[in-house]
Amino acid sequence: MAPRHFLILLAVVSSLTDASVGSGVSGTYTGLPYTGFDSNDPNIYRSNDPNIYRSNDPNYIYRSNDPNIAVGRVIFTPSALYCSTTGNYSKNTPYQVNLFNLLNNLSSGAITNRGFTNSVAGEVPDVVFGLTMCYADRNWTECRNCLHEAASGVTLICPFSREMKACDDACVIRYSNESFFSVADLTVAFDNSSNSFVTDIASMNTTRSSLMSRLVGQAAVSELRLANGSNPYTDLHGRSQVMYGLAQCTRDLNASECTRCLEYFVERLSDLYPTNTYGAVKGYSCYVVYKIGDELVITIPPATAASGWDLELSN
Repeated sequence: MAPRHFLILLAVVSSLTDASVGSGVSGTYTGLPYTGFDSNDPNIYRSNDPNIYRSNDPNYIYRSNDPNIAVGRVIFTPSALYCSTTGNYSKNTPYQVNLFNLLNNLSSGAITNRGFTNSVAGEVPDVVFGLTMCYADRNWTECRNCLHEAASGVTLICPFSREMKACDDACVIRYSNESFFSVADLTVAFDNSSNSFVTDIASMNTTRSSLMSRLVGQAAVSELRLANGSNPYTDLHGRSQVMYGLAQCTRDLNASECTRCLEYFVERLSDLYPTNTYGAVKGYSCYVVYKIGDELVITIPPATAASGWDLELSN
């Protein structure tokens, strides 16, 4: 009989029950007992990190060589990811404790602060800086779920990294041992477009330039660092349509840094998608998107109480 693999979540909630997998050395992880697994299972293969096995299912990651970590489910699968690989922290160190405290604060803080928060945990030399934000064209349920999943999943997909940056469809999250607040990161983390195209390139680009320029200026001075709007667009055949757009920055940026980030991303839109009817460029500090035809539905999350959950360190 093939070994069975039962999965445990890093985000620990009171309803979780004891679980075990396969056969092997017993240990504990986040308070839950487990046993090891058979690494000869053909559905599991090693990554470049000898301590990590990955399943053929991309939603799962298996950790083997650490006796305190056997198996876990990655519930956050970002579109873009950066994990530092030098100067890693160790298990049960002050940095890890501070990081887990920070991740808890980021998830709950963004939920109560209308989709954004930045926070600091600990003191030098173990201080951790972190930030998370919801992208405003995703609904609040997707935003809230992304915040929970990102905060609970990043320590599995970036194990022991002192710096991490990730963005998904609904949110962005990052942390570092060095402060990055108030300085725009111009990295293009993820871009996307439609497979439909316009025929009147000049008219489309003029309309897009006018719309996005206006939104950049509005977002930079907005309290939420967010602006959306529309411009009329008429194609070569005389058909009247509407182009919708969104510009958004993380709220730690001042007006000039927000403008710098958005203007760079708008340039990238023009370079990447000169004729597409839809285009989006996401980064760790800002986001721009335009769309012809269908309206962009913008969500400004309400201020709400955060639901309780915790990340826990194993003993």
